[in-house]
Order: sequence, then structure tokens, then C-alpha cells
Amino acid sequence: MRVWGAANKLDPTLFAVMDIYRTKGDPLARILRKKLKERGVRRLTVVCSRERPKRPAAGICAPAPGRHLAPGSVSFVPPVAGMIMAGVVVRALTGAAVEVSS
Repeated sequence: MRVWGAANKLDPTLFAVMDIYRTKGDPLARILRKKLKERGVRRLTVVCSRERPKRPAAGICAPAPGRHLAPGSVSFVPPVAGMIMAGVVVRALTGAAVEVSS
């Protein structure tokens, strides 16, 4: 199980639990999917965001010449993704079902 794609995101409500082969729009996930296929891994549960990454405002965060701007994150977004994955792991280990009220 893996948490995927919290960089440059602002809305933690857009995280979803899915198989990595259903993820879209993440270049690193695309590379990982290829490597997993080569190794015969057919399934991998991930937490990923359906939100498109935000781009830094021009001129505010300019990298040094010859360098790339590293992806950033808002302090509360990555922990939410971690908590979602923790819930998935606990439910898998205990066999507990989620009951949703209407």
C-alpha cells in the first residue's frame, strides 16, 4: 500500500483509495506502473489525489539557474493521506467493514 500524489495539492477531500493501475496524471506513477508490470505485480493499493497539482505563481518561487523547483505541499495535506491509508490498513488487518449512514 502506498500514499501517492500529495505534492502541490490543496484539497484533502479529493484523495481516493484505488489500484495504482487506475491512477491518472502522475508521471512518477506512470513509471512505477511500468516497473510493476515488468516485475509481475498485478495490484497495488494506493491513496492518490484526483486534484490537479497547483503551479507556483510566476516570480514568487523561482529556482536558481539550472535547477528545478521541488514540489511542495501544504502542511495538512500529506498527513490526511497518511490517515486514509492507515484506515485502509487497519480495516484490512481486522476485517472490519465500513458502515455508512444515510
